[in-house]
Amino acid sequence: MLPKIKFLPLGPIKMVAVLQEIAINIEKTYRLPCEICDPLPIPELAYDPARDQYNSKIILESLNLESQEPIKILAITEVDLFIPIMKYVFGLSIIGGRSAVISLYRMYADGASNGILIQRAIKTAIHELAHTFGMKHCKVKRCVMFPSVSVKDTDEKDSDFCINCSNILDWLIKKFRLSEI
Repeated sequence: MLPKIKFLPLGPIKMVAVLQEIAINIEKTYRLPCEICDPLPIPELAYDPARDQYNSKIILESLNLESQEPIKILAITEVDLFIPIMKYVFGLSIIGGRSAVISLYRMYADGASNGILIQRAIKTAIHELAHTFGMKHCKVKRCVMFPSVSVKDTDEKDSDFCINCSNILDWLIKKFRLSEI
């Protein structure tokens, strides 16, 4: 079975075009087939009423169900995500893990146009999926692996990897493909 990337909408997504644009860019970047799945509900346990946000760690745990399929999972939601040590996050993944989650919630927050929203979502998806392959943050500000703590950081970086990160990613993708044969 060939490895692939599954896109999993969590809850309703207003702009289906975002999912399609992310899938096109992910296929191009990772050279792996992508499949957009039917939406699933957001895990109820992830909601924190005191914060009126969703705990992204709990969402990731719910995605990491055992399966023999050679896949990476990218969950996409429009709810506000957090981790306990931060006010919010654009996304979360585990380095070398199977799943990642991104949220469009804060990407809309400044009244961004659809084009800007799509670019932010693509950069965030590429970044979080790279973590699942084993990539770490980069110090090159234009590299997609530079960390984003604000939408300004996301807007200022490219959707491409710097040369160093590109070489590392190529090696990690080859390793992933071979491990799944």
